[in-house]
Amino acid sequence: MKCEVNGNVLKLNGREIEFPYEIRKIAEFDGIIMLLLMQNEIPYNNIVALDANGDVLWHIADVIQLEVDEAYAGLWRKNERYVWVRSYSGVETTFDVYTKEIIDQEVRR
Repeated sequence: MKCEVNGNVLKLNGREIEFPYEIRKIAEFDGIIMLLLMQNEIPYNNIVALDANGDVLWHIADVIQLEVDEAYAGLWRKNERYVWVRSYSGVETTFDVYTKEIIDQEVRR
């Protein structure tokens, strides 16, 4: 996939997609791109996964269900299948981006 970020706009395979918040980090996988969205305020459910066409596959709350709505501060590609995310409350989760299976989850403060 060919992608470029400019503020809150993602250029993906020739298509421009605008988001309500700045794109702070991306994690690319085969057929999936994940975005961490934030600005001065950090919205809940602020990680989104897109397919190669730029269509939304899922939001982070579809994968990780915590007791309260959560905003995320970290996004990191661990390998060709797994991603690590960190919530503001300190919940660190590693999961498979294709199956959405949670591999590991810890609370760190």
